[in-house]
Amino acid sequence: MRSLGVNRTGKLCTVYRSELEITKVISISLSFFRAYKSTMKKTWLPAFIVLLCFAVMALPVSAAIQQSITTSFDAQGKTSAFGEEIASTLVISAGDSDIKDLMINFHDADAFIDYNSFKKEINPAGASVNITPTANGFSIDSLPKGVVVTITFNAYPKTIQPDVLHVADIGFSYTQLGQRFEPSTATPALPVSVDLKSSAYHSYENTRGEIERNSIGLYIGAIMALAAIIAFAIMFIKKREYSQEIIRTQEKKNQLLGEIYHKVELAENNAAEYDSLKKKLRDEMGSGSTMVKTASGDNDAKKPPRDTTGGFE
Repeated sequence: MRSLGVNRTGKLCTVYRSELEITKVISISLSFFRAYKSTMKKTWLPAFIVLLCFAVMALPVSAAIQQSITTSFDAQGKTSAFGEEIASTLVISAGDSDIKDLMINFHDADAFIDYNSFKKEINPAGASVNITPTANGFSIDSLPKGVVVTITFNAYPKTIQPDVLHVADIGFSYTQLGQRFEPSTATPALPVSVDLKSSAYHSYENTRGEIERNSIGLYIGAIMALAAIIAFAIMFIKKREYSQEIIRTQEKKNQLLGEIYHKVELAENNAAEYDSLKKKLRDEMGSGSTMVKTASGDNDAKKPPRDTTGGFE
């Protein structure tokens, strides 16, 4: 039994199920050995061991085509190729066994393959390998063990928005160790992908994100500055109102003192003016004032002595 598979490194591999066949051989041999252990002679034991080794060594070896794909996106348009191309490099070797009738087919995915950009290289140079272009790729009549074929091509993305773009799929059909292998559901074609984080779209998105973050900081700073200006204005207005209130209070006090002084001058020789002055003082000082209560306790006792003309003695 043989099967076609994909290994962990992304390389398309075709392997014989050698492990299963080895297990069957060993199991049958051990069963035979246990069944005839009692009757088997010691001279037969070495021959049996040699036979078992030959059976294991006679099993077919693994078959695998080895390949790798690398890609790079020319976001800045620095290469000689037109536009922002995806440069791809495919490296193929036969592995442990020679390969015949190799067909390599390229299929577009989310990019357009430029079939005029294909270039091929054989290492070592001069190796007997014939590479013939086909409608969707190349055919190689024979790929001996140890020979490496490198194929380069360009592709152009249909969109630059994804972080990782599915560029294309590469299918391999070949004959190795007498068995023909074709791409199938179990052995899909090799996917080709590329990182597009350096594209103009992502650069724009990153720049816009930075601008938005800086704008938010600027808005917050402007709001804080405006709040500080408003707070300073309120404090200035309150302080000005307080100063004006102090001035008005002082002016009112000075006016009141002037009136009292004038009343005192009139009250020296006029009892009516004296009573009017005292009433005015009560009104200005308030009914709760201790000075008013003391003065109102005994009007006659607290009146200053007057001379015969009504003035203070």
